[in-house]
Amino acid sequence: MALRARRPFRPGLVLALLTLVGAVVRLGGLTAQSFWLDEYLWTQNSVGSVGDIFRLADGYPPLFGLIVHGLMQAGLGSDWWLRLPSAIAGILTVPLTYAVARRVGGRAPALAATALMAVNPMAIWYSQECGAYALFMLAALSSTYCFLRLLGGGSRRHAWGYAIAVCLGFGLHYYFAFVVAAQALVALWDAASHPERRRLWLGMGVAAFVGFLVWGQAFLYDVASQSAEDSQRATSVLALPYTVLTFVGGFSLGPPLRQLHHAVYSDGPLWAVLAPYSSVTVCAVGLTAVLALAACGRRLTPARLLTALLVLLPVLGAWAASLALVGYRPRYAVAALPLAAIWCASALGTRLRPVAGVLLIALASLQLFALRQIDDAEYAREDTRAAAAYVGAHDPSATVVLVGDAADAFGRYAGTARTVVILPNEANDPTLLRERVDTALKDRHEVWLLAARPWTTDRHDHVRALLEARYAAREEVHFAGVSLRRYVDAPILAAREEASPARP
Repeated sequence: MALRARRPFRPGLVLALLTLVGAVVRLGGLTAQSFWLDEYLWTQNSVGSVGDIFRLADGYPPLFGLIVHGLMQAGLGSDWWLRLPSAIAGILTVPLTYAVARRVGGRAPALAATALMAVNPMAIWYSQECGAYALFMLAALSSTYCFLRLLGGGSRRHAWGYAIAVCLGFGLHYYFAFVVAAQALVALWDAASHPERRRLWLGMGVAAFVGFLVWGQAFLYDVASQSAEDSQRATSVLALPYTVLTFVGGFSLGPPLRQLHHAVYSDGPLWAVLAPYSSVTVCAVGLTAVLALAACGRRLTPARLLTALLVLLPVLGAWAASLALVGYRPRYAVAALPLAAIWCASALGTRLRPVAGVLLIALASLQLFALRQIDDAEYAREDTRAAAAYVGAHDPSATVVLVGDAADAFGRYAGTARTVVILPNEANDPTLLRERVDTALKDRHEVWLLAARPWTTDRHDHVRALLEARYAAREEVHFAGVSLRRYVDAPILAAREEASPARP
């Protein structure tokens, strides 16, 4: 009996399928959640002129603000359009991960890393946000791909590609400096053993410096404002294992972000928040650590050294910067995310390949579990959009008091409702708060209180207590991360109840 001919394996077909999966999960849920505070601020900060955006001291380079500005000027200011650049960047990250990983560790590890990135909850989260982080990650991968091609004797177009990617990266986030630092260390190593390429690396260094200078003026505006804003934030060693957890499951695996923030702000027992999620947290961190250690069994080539540095420097650099300048947030290290997937997947190229395969499947399963609950109320962004729809359905001209940093995004969906923002200095000063409420709510017989992360503004509930002393509570509803209370003058409430038909 004739043997059936084996069909050749087609990695291109698998890559196309993984890219399609990545596109579906990113575009499919692009507007499932409402804008949260940072997205709202991007839109608010981008309504001014181009010159205003360059001079804005918001802690970010101007490039993403210019993108938002252009979309809004073109009349594309809906949630879907403003998130689309991030979604496109997230989709492009999937095949680019394969291109980088293929040059680092071979075909099988490259496909494994690409599969991880296609469904990674953290990558998807920032692909569905009006923010700079998905584009920041894409710029880091693009510069790395061009750098690897130059290591292998690439052409002038790779040099130009690297220069453009670096310029765009610095325009998206100042922490792109840690990506360039990792590449510079490998360039120095390569120049030591290949003197003929020293001029090349010198030219790339000059290009990187020029790319930074393009955005240098904005950097001067931002340094002082950010150091002043975050100077009181405590830095913890727990930031590093938490980054590993978010790299595996985003913000939908382990303790919810709001619970962690509440514990930090209130100086409460952190273990009480961590304990219910300790098993899944240990599993995610443990799997990643074992895979990372197993990958160390491969020979250290310049490409693999670059991969390791592009994981370590963005994470440790952001954490070290938090000691002196700005508070630590895992999203500042998001440039390392695809390189971390590539490093862990490269364990398939060691003698532990069968074990590594099982561990990678387990890691992907954790990611899919986290992805399934990414829109659950426990983990989703604060749903001010649903709160605004609820208020609008009851009283389009309602007066809504906003408490907590995340409550400000309500203004994007408020319609004709009148909003009253309570600032931290007002909430913490009884006299100032009373004056503010007296002025804002004068002759108002009905008022709504919307609280989203209220501990950032009013951890002792002074605003709620003051409203309850003046009004009678009518109802209370809850959405993802948002509580909404309705208050009515006591005499009016009594009259309404008297006029309503008696219940049997």
